[in-house]
Amino acid sequence: MKRILSMLLIFLMYVSTFDSIVCADDSGYLPTIDEVLQTMTAESGRTRVSDDLSEYDPDNMGEFDFNDLKIVILERRAPEKDFSACDSGYPLHYVSELPDDYQGVDLGTSQVWLRCDLMNRLPKYMRATSLDTADLILIAETQYALAGTVSVSTYKETDNENLPEFDTIEEMTAYINSHRPIVEKITLYPKFAVLTLLNLYSPTTKKCEVYDYTVSLPVRFAKKPEAQDFWDEMEILSTIIRCIEDGERESIDLDELFSELERFIPEEKTTLWKTCLENEEYLTTAFSMREYYWSMAKELMELDNDPNHQGNYKLIIDAKDMNALAGFVDFCEYSGFDKSIEMIRLSKEYLGTPDYKWLEDSLNAFVEMLTS
Repeated sequence: MKRILSMLLIFLMYVSTFDSIVCADDSGYLPTIDEVLQTMTAESGRTRVSDDLSEYDPDNMGEFDFNDLKIVILERRAPEKDFSACDSGYPLHYVSELPDDYQGVDLGTSQVWLRCDLMNRLPKYMRATSLDTADLILIAETQYALAGTVSVSTYKETDNENLPEFDTIEEMTAYINSHRPIVEKITLYPKFAVLTLLNLYSPTTKKCEVYDYTVSLPVRFAKKPEAQDFWDEMEILSTIIRCIEDGERESIDLDELFSELERFIPEEKTTLWKTCLENEEYLTTAFSMREYYWSMAKELMELDNDPNHQGNYKLIIDAKDMNALAGFVDFCEYSGFDKSIEMIRLSKEYLGTPDYKWLEDSLNAFVEMLTS
């Protein structure tokens, strides 16, 4: 027992060297940045402070000049975000994505440290003795940003049987239409990327200038993400094909859609199609696009790789029925996932992971640059 207590004490002493917190009493009091700056010694380390720094907002972007170089070096960790349930409005006012400006719900508050350890490496004339006397505030920090929406459907009935293999397209379409699950409710959940940043702030204007950053993305929740991404690309191509064949070329922005095509289709193909359109060779363009579409369908069949689906894929590809393929892919639900909401919440896979090693390396490189 004594051996265990001794090891525990040694461990606690070891951990304390990484996070030095100055407390006036046992109440958990944290000093301010100015208090630590005025009492800082050569032995002072990474020190937790009470300032919330809410006035220093990384979204308050702008460039600024500074004359003398008196610096305060801080580290700020944003609170994690909650995996909050949001009503999609289904079915009357259904929206499939959370708005781009969705901020989410913070789990706690920001934590701030004064990096005395790094400031001690600066020449004395560079060290500000208070926030008010600083010309520049460097904050190494994290920031969460919406990176997508997780959509969870609640069904009236769930049919988990494997899709049978069909002899005709008509038989397949009839089966899919009669076995579509009835959705009762759709709930949306947010996913957040995390930016790990080195930001420069002006103490006077509070403007932020990003010095460097890295981004970590959350987990992708999908049974077959590669197949879903590939299908999304095929749908861009099918949209153009239908518009050309239906004579609705004026109703869409072909230039914008072609710029999307160029991400995944060889340049010689897109150049040929553009040339044909410019010469009003619409049937030739549509025929060539359809041929390429069905070559992509064969690749999609391989990405699906479900033995129960291969026969139906071959049936659709032989018939070259785009509507049947769209219905079949929708029924396969490549973007669906099996993890429970509670498991996602506990594992925090809906959050990107801050890159604290990158942060520490970047901080050290910045201080090295200032002192070289």
